Amino acid sequence: MKTVAVIPCYNVGALCRPVIEETRKYVQGIIAVDDGSTDDTAVHLSEAGVKALTHVRNSGKGVALITAFEFLLTSSEYRDYDTVLTIDGDGQHNPNETQRLLDAYAAHPDSIVVGTREVDRPDIGFRHRWGNIISRYFISKACGQYIPDTQSGFRVFSREALFAIKPQLKPGRYETETAFLILAARAGYKIFPVAISTIYTEETESVSSFNPYLDTYLVFKVVARSILFGK
Repeated sequence: MKTVAVIPCYNVGALCRPVIEETRKYVQGIIAVDDGSTDDTAVHLSEAGVKALTHVRNSGKGVALITAFEFLLTSSEYRDYDTVLTIDGDGQHNPNETQRLLDAYAAHPDSIVVGTREVDRPDIGFRHRWGNIISRYFISKACGQYIPDTQSGFRVFSREALFAIKPQLKPGRYETETAFLILAARAGYKIFPVAISTIYTEETESVSSFNPYLDTYLVFKVVARSILFGK
């Protein structure tokens, strides 16, 4: 198993450095996407020595992921990488839990492994807690299987799965990750959860580009289209 990590970054500054350094212990390659950052994210990516792809302007997390996916599938440099890890660049995932996701994937290679947070904890903010509960219900319905954390971007899947899903994957913001799960489920992949740490700090929250109104609307637009029209 040869794994490449895909790390989308937007105005995360120095937060991306420990993510990269720790993730590097578990994978054989890293592709980071600077999604039009206006801070010093580009400097940190350069100093970290990763393969960095750059958007001239901010285009959204989903666009950043698709940029990396297209590069991964078409570049001869990554032709022999058979496994893909996605992890956020802002420190909301603990990269030292990567091996647990990789082990789960090795045991369930026909699955999309999703790092699953304890999203119902009462100490988690109201917006996050209820947003996850509501989206979990509808996205699970669209997928035809229960998914305990539909919003986690900490995932492992095969190159083969990516090759099958990507042609139908539309670029966007956070709704692209939702569409990925729905398309994977329709293609016959089991969404396999692995418990991970729940990390919400003032620092990671301050750099989050998630818009609770716009992104919730876009996510539910994808879900509604899937449930009502099968698209």
